[in-house]
Amino acid sequence: MNQSDPKLSIIVPVYNAESFIESCIECIESQTFSDYEVLFIDDGSTDRSFSLLQEQAEKDERIKVFSKSNKGVSNTRNFGLDIAKGEYIYFLDCDDSMEKDMMSSMIGLCEQYDADIAFCGYDKDFLENGQKVKTKAYSCDFMVANSAEEFGPILPVLLKNFLTGLVGSKLFRKSFIADLRFREDMHSAEDIVFNFTLFDKINKAVVTDQRYFHYVQRSTNTVGLSKKFNKDRYQYTELMFEKVIESFRKLGVFETSRQVAYDFFVTHMVLYFDIVLDKHNNLSFGERLFEIKKVLKSPLTKKILEDYQPTDKKRMLITKIFKTKNAFMNYLFFKVR
Repeated sequence: MNQSDPKLSIIVPVYNAESFIESCIECIESQTFSDYEVLFIDDGSTDRSFSLLQEQAEKDERIKVFSKSNKGVSNTRNFGLDIAKGEYIYFLDCDDSMEKDMMSSMIGLCEQYDADIAFCGYDKDFLENGQKVKTKAYSCDFMVANSAEEFGPILPVLLKNFLTGLVGSKLFRKSFIADLRFREDMHSAEDIVFNFTLFDKINKAVVTDQRYFHYVQRSTNTVGLSKKFNKDRYQYTELMFEKVIESFRKLGVFETSRQVAYDFFVTHMVLYFDIVLDKHNNLSFGERLFEIKKVLKSPLTKKILEDYQPTDKKRMLITKIFKTKNAFMNYLFFKVR
């Protein structure tokens, strides 16, 4: 790293995001931390995203704009990693946002504790027609790990509180990422697999109890880079879960915390069924039943449900419905619940 290089590289994948360019740049430029470069990488947009970014780059030399053919969010983030010059890496989707002091606080924590990764809490903002209708908050207590042994017991806590997945709620030291890249053969859950691959080799980590990040969930998929339904989505869910279990085993917490991992898997089963039944996708009734049946017949699903011991009534009921292996019954349950 040269002395002239920025402290931080912010990598922003862009695909048909003209509606969010201005607000994204305002969010970044409002940060109290200013020693950064922003790498906006246009992934073959067909709208005015690239031209709008070029206009903004002329106003701020920290903004750098790149264009490439459409190859998906993983390829786009990897493109950014290959050219990033910062000591730290932050990934931001252009329709999400962060508090003004997020970067200064997260970098400060990494510097104070010599951490490979800093984790923060986040708000999940649900939008209908551009208006916020609901917010869910995710966070946990402040924690520090000074070794892999100390990070092991922290990982189930992070997983239980939904803090392991989103790359936007984490700051990474670039030297720690090294040559690791996002899997470009996955079209969902790629961020979780990326994160857990890093978790396997963590030496030091810090978790703040502050919620600095805002993850936006829209009623319809407007941006379209990382939130699409596809027929292989459940396959990626299983790959993701196998990686979670692998990390739990490597860090020595599988036997004591496997029910936390099973909770996580069941949550993603429910999420998958919700996506399959969502009114915005174009699946026919028969296709929806086929997707549900595919999940229920999976050997991994069967293995987990046999060992799963839910502790609350809602999960007990959901697990009971899963165990019927009746696709139509599951269809009706998740359609009306």
